[in-house]
Amino acid sequence: MFKIPPLGGQRPSELLARMHLLCPERDQQTRLFKQMFYERLPADMQNQLAEDNTSTVGELAARANKITQRHTP
Repeated sequence: MFKIPPLGGQRPSELLARMHLLCPERDQQTRLFKQMFYERLPADMQNQLAEDNTSTVGELAARANKITQRHTP
């Protein structure tokens, strides 16, 4: 398992890109990978995305980017 810090000041899509670099391609669409990405998002963002069980991790990252944009002054 690899260690990735929480989202911090980066966009969710940037976090996902870093995670893709560290994970074999065959594992990037697994539920475990998706969960690892999800857990690194802030709690309020997790709450907004929690009901989405059908989107890919890339789609979640895009939605999370939009959430970030709405909350950035």
